[in-house]
Amino acid sequence: GFSLSNLQWIATSFALCAAGFTLLFGRVADLFGRRRLFLVGLGVLGLSSLAGGLASSPEMLLVARVFQGLATAAVTPAGLSLLTTSFPEGPLRQKALGLNGALMSAGFTTGAILGGVLTDLLSWRWAFFI
Repeated sequence: GFSLSNLQWIATSFALCAAGFTLLFGRVADLFGRRRLFLVGLGVLGLSSLAGGLASSPEMLLVARVFQGLATAAVTPAGLSLLTTSFPEGPLRQKALGLNGALMSAGFTTGAILGGVLTDLLSWRWAFFI
């Protein structure tokens, strides 16, 4: 139901929230608990992805994307902080952080490709369900 000129808001609404709130949620994780924020963020990410896949209007899809962005902004610093506090300083921590960076990069690339394949073969909704 989006007009062609408004399609960019599907990606932009996510990106603005994910980038704009990461620092804030990093501080929130310090104040209220990294693990708690990480788990809440994963829950919100799952629910907002489901809502995005089930969206019946452009407005509902945009709200789902905003919540996906906010959840990503919460999970990213909390997860990284959990890694740095779980491993002692030294080679083991360096390996864990290196693996985290590699997996995040691989996940981003694979997600973009898989999202395109799913959209082409099934429907755009499946990019949210997966």
